[in-house]
Amino acid sequence: MLINNMTNNVSNYYSHILHDPSYYQRDYELDLPQVEQTSWAETVKRITLIALPFLSFYKPFGFVISATLGASRVVTHLVLCWRTWTMSHLAQLTLALLAFTCTFVRFELGLLVTTLSDAAVSAASCVYFLWGGGYAQGVEAFLHTLSSLLYLSILTTGALEVIFFSLLVQALIHLYEVYREHEKGRWPEMIAKMVLSLLRLYQAHDLYTQILRRDFFLKMETFASLIQRIQKGQQVDHLIDSPLSQEKAEVQLFDAEGKPFVFGAHFHGTGRGVVKGLNLEFHKQGETTQLIFKVNHLFRDRLELLMSEMKDLNQQQVQECLQLLGSHAKNVEFSLVPMPLFSDEKQSISFNSAWKISFEGLGTIFVGASPDCSGLYDLVKVEIPEEKNLYRLHELLSFFNLDETLCQARLEDIERLKMGHLFRIFYPKEATLLERQERFFTLSLEELRAEMIQKAPLMEEAFKTHLPQMELREILPGRLRYGIPGLADEVHKLGGRALIATVTGVWEGGAFERTASILKMGMLSTEMRYRHGIMTSGLSSGADFYLGSSDSVFTQFLTKNNFENRLNLRELYWGDVKILFSLKALETGSYQYHFDNFGTRQMRWGILSYLHRPDIFSFAQGESQDFNSDNEVMLKERIDPSMVTGLIVPDQNVRDGLLAHLKSVGLVCSNAEGMETILGTAVQDFIHIGRRLDPKWAELDSH
Repeated sequence: MLINNMTNNVSNYYSHILHDPSYYQRDYELDLPQVEQTSWAETVKRITLIALPFLSFYKPFGFVISATLGASRVVTHLVLCWRTWTMSHLAQLTLALLAFTCTFVRFELGLLVTTLSDAAVSAASCVYFLWGGGYAQGVEAFLHTLSSLLYLSILTTGALEVIFFSLLVQALIHLYEVYREHEKGRWPEMIAKMVLSLLRLYQAHDLYTQILRRDFFLKMETFASLIQRIQKGQQVDHLIDSPLSQEKAEVQLFDAEGKPFVFGAHFHGTGRGVVKGLNLEFHKQGETTQLIFKVNHLFRDRLELLMSEMKDLNQQQVQECLQLLGSHAKNVEFSLVPMPLFSDEKQSISFNSAWKISFEGLGTIFVGASPDCSGLYDLVKVEIPEEKNLYRLHELLSFFNLDETLCQARLEDIERLKMGHLFRIFYPKEATLLERQERFFTLSLEELRAEMIQKAPLMEEAFKTHLPQMELREILPGRLRYGIPGLADEVHKLGGRALIATVTGVWEGGAFERTASILKMGMLSTEMRYRHGIMTSGLSSGADFYLGSSDSVFTQFLTKNNFENRLNLRELYWGDVKILFSLKALETGSYQYHFDNFGTRQMRWGILSYLHRPDIFSFAQGESQDFNSDNEVMLKERIDPSMVTGLIVPDQNVRDGLLAHLKSVGLVCSNAEGMETILGTAVQDFIHIGRRLDPKWAELDSH
C-alpha cells in the first residue's frame, strides 16, 4: 500500500485517535529518584520540581521533557529493581520502558502510557494510605488518580468539558499542595503551587469561553452539518483491519520499447454506493500520495451541495470551528484550477476547471467543476502528504461525506452493483433513469429487483440466468469489473462475429509502434492513457472528455454478413493496421450506437442519444440486418491483449514492415515446433492481408 507504508497500521491508528492535549501533565515525583534530605541532591530535586511545571507551559518543550524524564524514570526503577527486586518495581520498570519507547513512536502515545502508569501508581497509593488510616495522603493520592484519569479522557476524546474539569482538578490539587507545603515550611514550593493553581484557573476560564463558543456553533444551522462531518472524520475504528492498510505494489505496464508506465495500486470492493465500480486507484507522486476515483451521479449532486454550503460559510468561523473540535485541518480554501488529471504534475486538462479544496494540515481534494465536461465532472482526486496515513485520509474525505470511499463494500453493495450492471446491459434506458435516483441505493435488494422486473419484465429471466454466473474480471491487476459469461455466445447467435479498431496516428509516430504497444499493454481509453503519462491521442481525445467517453475504448462491430459479403475495409476508419478483438470483450459490459456519436454519455442540452442507446442484443441484431459502417461500441477503460485475435493490413509491404517491427520488440516468439507466433497464435493466422474481410478470419475469433 502507498499510504505511509501501512504495515505500521496499528501505530497509525493510535496516533490518529489520540488527541493533542491543550496542556502538558505528568507526575514529576515519580520520575526522579528518592534522595537523602538535607543533601545537595535534595536541593537540586526541589528546584527541578518547582521549575518543571512552569517549563511545561511552553508546549514545544513537551517532547523534550517527556524524553528526559522518561529516561530518568527508567533509570530510577532500574536501580530500585537492582536494589530490591519486587513485582511492583518490575511492573513500574516495564511501564516506564514502554512509555519511554512510545514517546519516540508518537508523542501522544507516550503521554497515554505515562498517564496510565501514573494513574495506576496513584490508585495503588490511595488504597494503601486509606487502608492504613493515612486519610490526608489518601485524599491527595485520590486527587492525583482523578487527575490522571481525566487526562486519559482528554487524550482519547479531546472533549472540551473534560479538559475544563481536568484543569479545575489540577487547580484543586495545587491548592491542596499549598497547604501541605505550608505545613512543611517550604515557602518556595508553596508560592510555586499557588501560582500554578491560579494559572490552571485562568486556563479553565479560557476553556469555558471556548465551550460557550463551540455551543454557539452547534446552535447555528449552517455549521451543524459541518460539525457532524468533522466528528465523523475522527471515528476510524472500522479501518483498523482495512484491506487498504495492506502492502500493495503499483501496477506497471511496459510498452513495446520496454518503457515502463506506472498505473497505480488498485483496490476493488471499497466505496459502497459512493464509488463507481467499487474501484480505487492510489499513486505515489513525488512527496504526495494520490487517491483517484469517480463518484456516482446521485452522490455527485450531493457533493455539489456540500461544497456550495462550505464555500458560503464564514471562513474565519470555519477555522475557529476546526480548532474547537480538534480537527487536524487548520484552514480551508477553495479555488478554481485546471483539473490535474495527469500523473505528471506539470500537465493538466487545461480546458476544464476543477475545484481545488485545500485543507491545511491534511491535504487537498480536487473535484470536477464543470457539468459540461461530463468525463471529468464526477472525478475526485485527493492528495495528501507522504507522511500522512489512512486515518488522516479518512478525516479529509469526511469533510464532504466521502469517507465511505474507504469502507469495505458489504455483500449487499456488491449484489446491488451486479444487478445494476446487468440491468444496464439488457435495458440501458430504464437502468440509466433508475440508477440516478436515490431509491436505487436505498431500496432493499428484493425491492430493487422487483422494481427492475416491473420496468422490464424480461429481467426476471435475465436475473435467473446471468446473475449467479457473473464473475470478476481484471481491467488492470486489482482493478476489477463484473463480467457475464456466455454473453458473447448470445451475441454470436445474433450475427455478431468480432470487434475491430483501426490504429490511427501514423503521422504522430507510426501505426506499427502503436500496434506493438497495444499488443503489449492492451488498448487504453483516452483518460487512462493521459492519466498515466501515455500522451498519444485518438481521433477525438479532447471531445471525449466533454462527451463523457474519455474512459472508454472505441471499437466497431462486425457481423457474420460483413465477413461473408467481404466488406470493403475502406468503409471503416482509415488506417494501415486494423485490430480484431474477440466478442468476449463485450462480456464486461459495453454501450453502443448504430452511428458515429463520439461515444457520448452527455445528457445535457437536450442530447438524449445516450438515454436511448440500444442494448447489445438489439444492437447486434440491428447491425446484422442493416449494417452501419460508422457504428461504434465502447468498452470500459482497457481491452486486454488476450482479447486480440488478429491484425489486418492492406498489402504485403505493410505486413512485412509490421512483422519486422513486432520482431524487433520481441512480440514474435517461436513455439516448441519452431513456429513463429504472436500472442500464442501462428503469425500466418494472426496477421491477415486484404482490403476486404475474409470469412476465414471470423472463424478464428474464439468468442
